[in-house]
Amino acid sequence: MSIDLKLPSAEESIVVKFKLPKDVADAFQLYVQAAQEQTANADESLVLATLLRHHIKKDRGFRDWLKSHTAKSKYTTKDAVANPKITAYESREVA
Repeated sequence: MSIDLKLPSAEESIVVKFKLPKDVADAFQLYVQAAQEQTANADESLVLATLLRHHIKKDRGFRDWLKSHTAKSKYTTKDAVANPKITAYESREVA
């Protein structure tokens, strides 16, 4: 049986450090293992980025929040969610 997550090809990344509760980290490692059985190039970064993108696209509350915060931006909500190259700094109001 496979996981229900389609992994894109690897792309340019930045390093982000954070802590997770042990149970979440353990479950994530198992998820990565399942992804690696399905997709040869799957690594922790690719799996996490894909999970976050999927969740962000589905989160209506975040999309509403993002609309109000990108209203004066040169980027649209769709740009900010869909394009991983747009950073939080770039999506702020343009002077």
